[in-house]
Amino acid sequence: MLFIGGGFSALLTSARLREKGVASIRIVERGADVGGTWYWNRYPGVACDVVAYDYLPLLDEMNYIPTRHYAQGPEIFAHCQAIAKKYDLYDLAVFQTTVTETVWDGEAQRVRQQPIGHLERAGAACRHAHELVDAARLDRLQRFRGHSFHTSRWDYDFTGPDLERLGNVRVGIIGTGASAVQIIPNLAKHAKRVHVFQRTPSSIDVRDDWETSDEWAAKQGDGWQAKRRAKIVSKLREQADRKGRLRHGITRDEKIRRQENNNIDQMMRIHKRIDDTVNDQATADALKPWYMLMCKRPCFHNDYLPTFNQPNVHLVDTQGQGVTEIG
Repeated sequence: MLFIGGGFSALLTSARLREKGVASIRIVERGADVGGTWYWNRYPGVACDVVAYDYLPLLDEMNYIPTRHYAQGPEIFAHCQAIAKKYDLYDLAVFQTTVTETVWDGEAQRVRQQPIGHLERAGAACRHAHELVDAARLDRLQRFRGHSFHTSRWDYDFTGPDLERLGNVRVGIIGTGASAVQIIPNLAKHAKRVHVFQRTPSSIDVRDDWETSDEWAAKQGDGWQAKRRAKIVSKLREQADRKGRLRHGITRDEKIRRQENNNIDQMMRIHKRIDDTVNDQATADALKPWYMLMCKRPCFHNDYLPTFNQPNVHLVDTQGQGVTEIG
């Protein structure tokens, strides 16, 4: 069984296959370890923005309870490594290799690869990973005279382990998605100036985070995560059934009207939070999402919005255009 990528999907499925007695499992991963996004993303402030008790896989099987309501990146990465060790997934894994194509051998009735690089086994044609950006973007980026890097390849040699080397540095960060929302408050504490280039504002809701208490953890018996998930699934099914029954009693236009009104209520709450938090009205208005709630991934953070009150932080709103040149 071949898995392209070593993230949650590969780890969870491989674990289940191991439980069924499948011995031949190979993970081909571009990075140098398992974990997927939790291997690559090591930027300051990296954390899960989904409740960790639900998000992390195989907590029952690993006999593990996350240390926080929203687990931080290093803990999640360590959990991925622990899964790979428990289920003996490292022995047949191939790291620092990227799959570029798969070729079906009709005569042999199997997928084969061309012998590219150091990997010469039936499965997939692979090459080593090199860049994150395409050639056209790379050409424009190379004209930039300053130091630059992608947030998933954070350069701690440049910033310092605790960002202590940014004291005299003017930093520009492109984008205001989930990663940037976590990074920007940390940059603002250390950099001389931070310029945030925004294409589309994210919706920023409250992040209710806390440490897992020993008392709560002690109450969780065997199979606690499976029971928790079953309860959530049951609740979602009840909600779906209830909506299904209501659907037969209302028109399509009424259904759309109710959805739009519910979206307006949620967005107005988010807008009010921005107005209550951000001092400068022009900045506050630019930070307000103007679309249906789930059209862009919702974000949750308590320090992101207050960061724009700091004198060293400047929002550059491109009004949907994005950054077109880096000079």
